[in-house]
Amino acid sequence: MPKLLLDFTNVDIDTPEPIPAGVYEAVIDASRIELRNSQAGNEVLNIPFVVQNHPQYTGRIVFENYVLTDKARWKLGQLLKAVGILTDDNRKFALDTDQLHNKRVRIQVGIEEYDGKTRNRVKRVEALPDETNNKAKKKAINF
Repeated sequence: MPKLLLDFTNVDIDTPEPIPAGVYEAVIDASRIELRNSQAGNEVLNIPFVVQNHPQYTGRIVFENYVLTDKARWKLGQLLKAVGILTDDNRKFALDTDQLHNKRVRIQVGIEEYDGKTRNRVKRVEALPDETNNKAKKKAINF
């Protein structure tokens, strides 16, 4: 059995408080994306956004759920448009979530209560201003 030498001297092991509501630069960590079912039985993509270039919150992760129903698919579309995968010419495709890895975006973060706990919520995802002319070159696989 492995033995580990661990040091928790400067580690806060309590669940961190949500970051303040606001706009943050972030990068998507596709290695942590999960596809799961909601309590209602709908497929949900859980996508992690890692805050970047912030003096206090760099490295903090804000997760957002994208429900894959017809009514809620607009939200995932917003994200895919921001990273250059969804375009007016490319609206039906197979998505490999690895295509999202390390995509830089700007996220608008809010705070909400859920199950008696305060948590962050990604309200909006946009392309970074310097990314508008540098959209993803890789196209999704067309049907």
